[in-house]
Amino acid sequence: MNREFLNIPIQELIANSKQMDKQPLLTFNKMIGSPVTVEEFINIFYKSVEDNTPNQTICFKIVEKFALKEFFPVVMDILSGDRNNIQVQTIFKSTFAITDDKTIVDNVIPLITQKIREVFDAEVMYHGVCLLYRIITKHPEFQSKLEENYIKLNNDELDACIKRFSILYMWQTKNHRGKLKPGYFNSLNEFMDFALKFAKFS
Repeated sequence: MNREFLNIPIQELIANSKQMDKQPLLTFNKMIGSPVTVEEFINIFYKSVEDNTPNQTICFKIVEKFALKEFFPVVMDILSGDRNNIQVQTIFKSTFAITDDKTIVDNVIPLITQKIREVFDAEVMYHGVCLLYRIITKHPEFQSKLEENYIKLNNDELDACIKRFSILYMWQTKNHRGKLKPGYFNSLNEFMDFALKFAKFS
């Protein structure tokens, strides 16, 4: 990671954040021990995830509110470890700013589809698909790469998805607060149209 970014004071990032996020970020930073630099924050972030402590939730919130593409490789590196379904779902939900680095994108597409399959549940799949949608929207040239790394679901998993997806409007579509966030779908049909480009059923 860029040394210059690692040396940036956290207070500088907070000062440059959205006005509505400044106070929450100040509070969150204090709750995890008041790291001074980005590097100190990242070290706390890694440790909280590895130890599976409550601080990880706060760290993910901080990353989500900063919405800086420089954090993308950090979060994807965390994803590459042995993670439970809640951690994977949270990683997918908190990753809004997508890197410009095409090499990183090329490497993380198979990682994301692998994690969706490994820790499969309906919410992990939904938020994983939304993350892939954000990536492909920014880097459409990787659509074929995504299709090559398809997810194969059996009948029971398909049934579980259909049951959960029938109430998607309660999660992140037009009747849910998540609709205000960037990178989510406007309807179940839009979600399924994108998901079916790389989900195969047996």
